[in-house]
Amino acid sequence: MNAHGIDVNTQPITENVVARQMAEVMRKIQTISTRGEKYRELFDDLVALEAYRRTLPEVESVISKCESPLEELFYKTYLGCSPVGEIRQQLHGLVVQHAVTVNGKNYRLDFALPSKKIAFEMDGYTYHGKERKDFNRDRRRDLDLKLSGWEVHRFDGDMIREDVVHVLAIAAKLAQARVVR
Repeated sequence: MNAHGIDVNTQPITENVVARQMAEVMRKIQTISTRGEKYRELFDDLVALEAYRRTLPEVESVISKCESPLEELFYKTYLGCSPVGEIRQQLHGLVVQHAVTVNGKNYRLDFALPSKKIAFEMDGYTYHGKERKDFNRDRRRDLDLKLSGWEVHRFDGDMIREDVVHVLAIAAKLAQARVVR
């Protein structure tokens, strides 16, 4: 658990880490009755962990799509959150570098939940804040996306580096609150 009460694994995500988590859930399952809500919860956790374990080989290829250290930090921290925790559940289906065409213009969103039409942009100062034209480009892009039903949220580099888990918690709450019309 971190300062925000969110279960975040700071170890590299490996098959061994997931196997240990699965073994812990199995130990808990063996100590309780096969009836009741707690058993069902633990069983569901075990199923989620097994599904997550099977996706581990794909993780590195997804991380390689990240275009900046900020994006990589955000995504790796997302992956470090418990697969059965609130952040992972609210951000289920998160896509890295999601391509969108709006009014004939092609855009790539740092992170997106396409089913909810919500985007999360990681804005470092190198690309997004050095010149006025960069700032203006982002605002026009956001307007195009909003007019086609997308909700765009931007997180600045300092915020991400200072407390990436808090940024993920905010993204999860925004995703939970998003209702697509």
